[in-house]
Order: sequence, then structure tokens, then C-alpha cells
Amino acid sequence: MKVKICGITNLQDALDAINSGANASTPSDFIIFNDKIYFSADDGTGSELFVYDGVNNPQKVYDI
Repeated sequence: MKVKICGITNLQDALDAINSGANASTPSDFIIFNDKIYFSADDGTGSELFVYDGVNNPQKVYDI
């Protein structure tokens, strides 16, 4: 089942694209701001801040 958040239905697919495979991205700390979802996730180099607009793949906001 896909969950729809702020009109976004493909969030799980987008999260899987950050770091797929055995070392999952483990997203957490979701915040919705200005119709975008901000969250932390592990891209393989450690936990980073990402933003997702529901259209494009999640983008790293800042290298922490």
C-alpha cells in the first residue's frame, strides 16, 4: 500500500533511491515545510539532510 503525504504517493520509491541494497538509507525525522518533505537519511557517507518535492529524486540539502 502506498501512503499519500501532501499529494506525494511515491515517497518510498524515492527514499529507496538514496541508498538501496543491504545498507538502506534509514530515513527519519520527517518535517513538512512549504510543500516539501525534509528528512535525514544515510546516503552511504553518514546521515545527511535531504529534501523531497514529490517530483524529483530527493536532493541533499547540506553535507553534515
